[in-house]
Amino acid sequence: MPSDHDHEAHLREQQKFMEEHKGHDAMHEEMVLILFMLVFGVQFVLYFWKKKHFRSYQSASLCGVWLMPVYAWAKLQYYRIMIVWFLFSLANGYILYNATRNQLEAHTPRRVYTWFVIMYKVSYWTGIAGYVVMMSSFFEFNALFDVSMDDYVGFAMTVLFYGLYFGLMSRDLAEIASDKMSSSMGYLSSADGSSLPKKAYNPKLCLICGLDLPSGITSSSDAGFSKGRNDDGASQVHEQAVEDVHRLGCGHCFHEFCIRGWTIVGKKSTCPYCREKVDLKRIITNPWESKQSQLYTQVLDLLRYFLVWQPVMLVCFEGIVYLRGLE
Repeated sequence: MPSDHDHEAHLREQQKFMEEHKGHDAMHEEMVLILFMLVFGVQFVLYFWKKKHFRSYQSASLCGVWLMPVYAWAKLQYYRIMIVWFLFSLANGYILYNATRNQLEAHTPRRVYTWFVIMYKVSYWTGIAGYVVMMSSFFEFNALFDVSMDDYVGFAMTVLFYGLYFGLMSRDLAEIASDKMSSSMGYLSSADGSSLPKKAYNPKLCLICGLDLPSGITSSSDAGFSKGRNDDGASQVHEQAVEDVHRLGCGHCFHEFCIRGWTIVGKKSTCPYCREKVDLKRIITNPWESKQSQLYTQVLDLLRYFLVWQPVMLVCFEGIVYLRGLE
């Protein structure tokens, strides 16, 4: 049974603790208020920055997504993902270098879009695989492989992050490449579409890649696609892409693969030549594919926020707390 002396000592310690932490409730309330104001303030700034100055917002976001995680990986000694990141940067740097030349080679646009379509599919299905593995952990599938739950979930999270992170990087790089190529292929003198075309329209050429369209094109206003055939009646095949031809509502024609790359990968919703609005339903004929792409884009945008802007917000919060003497 504690003595009176022990009880008095406990009261003195409690009183000392209360004196040391006097006013901390008010400090905590102020910190919570600062945090809420900062969250809403950052959202407001990002919204108007993206709306008014999209180019600078895009560049800042891409630099943040590309560089900020590397610091955390190096600190945590995640060397495997750093190697993958390095190889990914080299490959996409080469693709972006070719896409941003003032004088593009004839096959460059198609190759660039082919690359980013492949990266989109690989990253998407990698993310799906990671998600499926993670969900299977609830049914203790790890026991089938004689793996601990922590290792199983860790593997699933790693695969999911690989798919989302490199998918995010690929989409941002694809948009930059698409903007640059649209002004370098000779049809527009500015990437934002504010200028008039500086080359005459040639109905025999694809307005994206600049290569010849197959002869025997017939318009199809319902399906949107027409089968192109060469002079000897054989279907043309070029770099693994069947030379189907798509005619937009404005009358301009493209290789099917080129216009799909322009709209889906490059995230463009206008004609590369005249900037008329593109009916995406005619290009993406499967509605599930369209919803799938939109959902995937929203997930990637959410990842961008957590990788780039949330750390910036936390640094600002720490700085305000320090300046206010609330630490």
